[in-house]
Amino acid sequence: MSLDPRLAARPLSQSTNRFSYFFITLFGLLTISVTQPLAAERDTSWQVAEIYIATMGYAPDSEGLDYWVNNIETLSQWTQTTVAQSFFDQPLVQAEYPSSLGYGPLIEALYQNIFDRAPDSEGYAYWLSELEAGRVQRNQMIVALIEGGWANSNAEEDMARFGNRVKVALAFADYQREHAILYSLLSTEEQTALRQAGSDVLDGVGSSAEDVDTRIGRIAELLASLLPADIYPLNDTGTELCVDGGSYFLDCPVVDYPGQDAESGRDVTHNNPDDGYAGFSFTKLDDSGNDLSADATDWSCVRDNVTGLIWEVKTKDGGLHDRDDLYVWYNTDSATNGGYEGYANSGGTFCFGRVIGSTPDAYCNTEAFVARVNAEGLCGASDWRLPTVDDLLSIVNNDQAANEWAFPAIDTDYFPNTRAVAHDYWSSTPTSSASGDSYTAWSVDFYSGSAGDNTMKYGAQSVRLVRDGN
Repeated sequence: MSLDPRLAARPLSQSTNRFSYFFITLFGLLTISVTQPLAAERDTSWQVAEIYIATMGYAPDSEGLDYWVNNIETLSQWTQTTVAQSFFDQPLVQAEYPSSLGYGPLIEALYQNIFDRAPDSEGYAYWLSELEAGRVQRNQMIVALIEGGWANSNAEEDMARFGNRVKVALAFADYQREHAILYSLLSTEEQTALRQAGSDVLDGVGSSAEDVDTRIGRIAELLASLLPADIYPLNDTGTELCVDGGSYFLDCPVVDYPGQDAESGRDVTHNNPDDGYAGFSFTKLDDSGNDLSADATDWSCVRDNVTGLIWEVKTKDGGLHDRDDLYVWYNTDSATNGGYEGYANSGGTFCFGRVIGSTPDAYCNTEAFVARVNAEGLCGASDWRLPTVDDLLSIVNNDQAANEWAFPAIDTDYFPNTRAVAHDYWSSTPTSSASGDSYTAWSVDFYSGSAGDNTMKYGAQSVRLVRDGN
């Protein structure tokens, strides 16, 4: 077949009389004719997953997928075609298609991974000739086969199968994100296992919707061995706004300032204002611990649906949970107090239930307060505790923290009556000490949203208790 010096045209397949002409210029531009591809679902993540599956035959790791998606969406020089080209700079791809074997293995793999069959002899010969002559680059061939498939109305079953593989692959990546499976933190053996799981999850995917559901149902089983032993879910930062070199609180994305916090994580993927700001997800609880609607006006506790923690809600009624009560840090357990128990009583404290001149359990200290709340049975529970510093930081809303006029740095729709000036909130975490005697503990400031490690235990601070959900 003779080629126009500027343009090459080739049917995708002649073996079953299915023609889909695509045109590749020598400058790498691609134009599709016949019919339009299924554009509704084919967002950036979908298109990058297509390249993964076509090139390597397995579902992607979430870190890699997110990296390429972010490049395309934030950097103008990145496109579907340049991403496909960059794949060939990766050691795994180079090992899969060593230059010593020529272009044959790549041609065969692309047909198999996209269309689930071997190339017809004429198509194979054509692509081999084009690649060897340098008229078509490998990345151009990848994109051309994918786009040609979507454009070919006679290839609907082939592309329905390929589309189902993409759906499963994206669910595979979602599971990794949700369960903190990070490719870069895995051992070499675990990385191999993840790639094998990505291959296994696509095995047997056909053109029916049932195939998608069945394979997605296997993801947890396939990735079970890769879950971190001490995994626990984390909230995102509560950041929806971006910055540039001199301005704050900007809508995202910001030109020339890509990849900002607000453009990834739960604040993007699970942003539902009906259950909390940004990616937070909270449920109000009544005084017996029962769920309430988001618009309830009277509630006693809040469940964090991401971490599972259940939090005390402060009041301004002068009772046991009043926001203005202040406590000193006190912990008589030598295994957890950092070598110094703190103070049972100190000036500047005041709280509901205090009995002056009595015993430590009647003073305004953290240990006494925990005991009082457990005796009360707040929200039907008696296992309340002082939160760790990480627990407290998990409910900090960093958008609020960044805006000095919007304190406190927390979702006040769920956590009203939160003090944000003059006093921090105590954590149970003592400060490390070389001598083994720590006279300070960590606390969190809900004005700035920051944690401090040098708060003296005799200082009067606020307290918000927490318990582990069932």
